Amino acid sequence: MLPYSHFDCSFCCFCSHRFLLEPMVAWSQVNALNCMFYGFQVDAVVYLVDAYDKERFAESKKELDALLSDEALANVPFLILGNKIDIPYAASEDELRYHLGLTNFTTGKGKVNLADSNVRPLEVFMCSIVRKMGYGDGFKWMSQYIK
Repeated sequence: MLPYSHFDCSFCCFCSHRFLLEPMVAWSQVNALNCMFYGFQVDAVVYLVDAYDKERFAESKKELDALLSDEALANVPFLILGNKIDIPYAASEDELRYHLGLTNFTTGKGKVNLADSNVRPLEVFMCSIVRKMGYGDGFKWMSQYIK
């Protein structure tokens, strides 16, 4: 699996799905309706947060809230990855959940059947891209919800 590299796009394969990883500048500049207008279908969102840079949590929350409130993404699964857990004093999963306003809003890890509900799959996983750990569990979780 290849993580993104600066502002380049990368493809990766995981759990028999092919993912296009593309960094989002600001959702206000590129929204889901624009993506669909240009022929892109959004099957899932992976939102990467720097768990060490706590001063930017408010900014991350604002962008995440914009994504979560976009009508075009209403049924799309969301995987939130808290990156840089290899650095001492990075936020814990509970701390990240709290600052992103996701306490009591995530759907649970593992195999959670949401087929008959109107609930969007949403979960937080902590990772270190540099050490190649944690994000695999997140992608595995997300792949069960991609149609």
